[in-house]
Amino acid sequence: MTYTITVTNTGNVPLTNVVVSDPLMTPTGGTTPCASVAVGGTCTLIGTYTVTAADVTTGSISNTGTGDSNETGPDTDTVNTPVVGSPALNTVKARTGNADGDGTGTVTQGDVLTYTITVTNTGNVPLTNVVVTDSLITPTGGTTPCASVAVGGTCTLIGTYTVTAADVTTGSISNTGTGDSNETGPDTDTVNTQSSAVPRSTRSRH
Repeated sequence: MTYTITVTNTGNVPLTNVVVSDPLMTPTGGTTPCASVAVGGTCTLIGTYTVTAADVTTGSISNTGTGDSNETGPDTDTVNTPVVGSPALNTVKARTGNADGDGTGTVTQGDVLTYTITVTNTGNVPLTNVVVTDSLITPTGGTTPCASVAVGGTCTLIGTYTVTAADVTTGSISNTGTGDSNETGPDTDTVNTQSSAVPRSTRSRH
């Protein structure tokens, strides 16, 4: 953002050593310091400021410019600028384990699968009341619900699911995890896991 601070001599005598300052911004132009400013004349400071994550969290930027001279005390003016945040989250679900009770190396009936759902704050403001859900799994760990998740932070849910005969018949397991917060709408991610019947060995009779 660019700010311009203008100090005007509103008195009836010239002012000397007029200085315009603003500790928040980086000066880029203007006429300050001004050795002398005639009655009705001005002395200016132009500068820029880059909005920070802290400003987004606060919701506004309070910026004060000051004018001073040898003949006067300092005079200030403050500009308050609202800052609008961009809340966002991203949900990623992954199958992170298979107990593989029958040792087939594939997903078969009775196998216990482990899923992990990770919700990341991808916006630029903290998220509150972050909840991770998955109706298919039995929760075993994770951090959900999370009262607050900082920018770049995560909230997780870990759980298990036991493969059923119906899954084997269908040939796959479709499993969806959801992340939600007070500041966003829900976001989902789905994992499709192939399931198969236990292979049977055959014997030949002689």
